[in-house]
Amino acid sequence: SAATYGSNSFSAVVNVISLHPAKAGSEVAADYSTHNDARVFGRTTLQSGNTLVRVSGESANVRGFDQIEASKDRADTYFSKVNLRSVSDIDDKNRIEMFGAMTHGKREVLTVENHQASNPDVQVDDISLSGLWTRQLENHEIQSRVDYFHGVRQQEWTTCQIAAGFLPEASNLWTIDPNYVLALFSNQIPHGGGAQADAALQALLARMNAYGPSVTNKICSLTNQDYSETTTNIEVQDTWQISNGLRIVSSLDYRNDASDSKAFIDGTHHRDQLAGSFNAEWRTRWTTLNLGDYFENDDYTGANNAPRAVLNIHLSSDHTVRVGWTESFKTPEIRATNADWRYYGKNASPAFLGSTNVVWFLQALAPESLHTERLVEREVAYVGQLHEIGTIVNA
Repeated sequence: SAATYGSNSFSAVVNVISLHPAKAGSEVAADYSTHNDARVFGRTTLQSGNTLVRVSGESANVRGFDQIEASKDRADTYFSKVNLRSVSDIDDKNRIEMFGAMTHGKREVLTVENHQASNPDVQVDDISLSGLWTRQLENHEIQSRVDYFHGVRQQEWTTCQIAAGFLPEASNLWTIDPNYVLALFSNQIPHGGGAQADAALQALLARMNAYGPSVTNKICSLTNQDYSETTTNIEVQDTWQISNGLRIVSSLDYRNDASDSKAFIDGTHHRDQLAGSFNAEWRTRWTTLNLGDYFENDDYTGANNAPRAVLNIHLSSDHTVRVGWTESFKTPEIRATNADWRYYGKNASPAFLGSTNVVWFLQALAPESLHTERLVEREVAYVGQLHEIGTIVNA
């Protein structure tokens, strides 16, 4: 739930724990399959004083399963990865951990639209860095963490479209009534859109007539769906062990997201987010009570919170009844809240309206009514071990 794991933790949360350098050792492996998949992997551990460092690298070529009919081409994936983790025990109360990862690769894509003249393969470049300081106090464990991620997706291909689709009047008509443009370019007669759509249609037809017969010729240009995102996160978490049966975990968090894409969001957009949470667990002989809340405030969706209350009643060592109320929420990402999806072309051949830069008429904008998605779970459950018949019941 969001009360425990933060926003966007819908239905399930995966906790990834990387291998501790002390347990990593050294390993070299190579794989090859009859499907022509190939992989090479290596890992080793280094030590300097109180610091252990695990370094691993992997390179792979994975043959894809997607295949164009009547063709032997498949959508393969190529990637190389480098991972690093270090653990430094400063003393018995302080530990510093560092994490780093880098990925470079290519994911082949066979088709993305009907008029492409080259394969729209995706180039992938990711880098992530993290630092974690853990300090032990008498009844507290304080963790201070900084995370950084930068990911780039470059997808470029050549597409050939009719010249009329690059006219500004076609874009204007699309914003008024998309059905008019789709009907016109499908050799149908547009109708029923109202006076404004009819006037925009006449303007487009006049421009097409002025351009001449070549308005239906194909213009080839280099277009893309490039996208990059950068995330910086700073978090402080305190685990307070009040007694053997009572523990409280609380945190404060700041996050900055930045996304850049001409095709998807028409530029660069940023989002700042402040968040906090607490989760209390109280255990007695016959009960376990969890109470928590997660709250955040960001530039786009404002303030949200997600409370949680769960009571486990242990009827015996083998039988437990659980009653709970949990709320969580999912905030839309920048690419959804700021969507301005268009295809921009460069190196147009032949040049159009005196320029080699063109803009296709299609456009998709983010809806103004886009809000945070919320989920409320009400739970009454029973968990029991029936030793007599060797069965566990969870209902």
